Amino acid sequence: MTRNIWTRALWGGVIGITAADLLLAIARAAGGMQVNLLAGLADLVAAQWVAYSPSGMILGFVIHLLAGALFALLFAAIIRSFNSRHNLIAGAITGLLLWLIWGLALPPLGITPAPWAAGTATTIISLLSTLIYGLILGYAVSEEAVRERAWRVLVSLRQRSITPKTKKVVSRPISRVLSKSGHLSGRKVTFPLKRPYPRARRAAS
Repeated sequence: MTRNIWTRALWGGVIGITAADLLLAIARAAGGMQVNLLAGLADLVAAQWVAYSPSGMILGFVIHLLAGALFALLFAAIIRSFNSRHNLIAGAITGLLLWLIWGLALPPLGITPAPWAAGTATTIISLLSTLIYGLILGYAVSEEAVRERAWRVLVSLRQRSITPKTKKVVSRPISRVLSKSGHLSGRKVTFPLKRPYPRARRAAS
């Protein structure tokens, strides 16, 4: 059964936030991400020493998850009002807008500095995280036919990337060949055949 748009939007928001935060966590552990969004969100409701602890990371993730789910419902309401079917582009635009909001609205609140002020790596990773959230959300609220078409495109691209290239073998079709009994056969074949059998040649001579 196809879920309604609100349920799909909630699932898209939850999965999108989880994927985005996972990317940020991996990049932060590798040293490429200099901005800690989850700690900044936890700092709104907890002490600073708690916000940067593992418990603070969990608290920040819960806050981020709730915000992502609520924004997903708002996104679904806007999409529904426009009767839009193809929402992947809208999701990508939404991800870009969220990245701009991150850099323009969160620094005055003291949550995090602007991503583009923390280096090129932080700028790229933060933009990718918001785009991932927007694309997953746009995919979730698209119609089922659109989602199936996008999934087929991804599968075909994956198959092309892992399938080795092989040379095409082209052979000339032969319309009529001799059967084993010496009579003409009307079957079409694509493999080369030998000349008439020696027995048939001797009979002809």
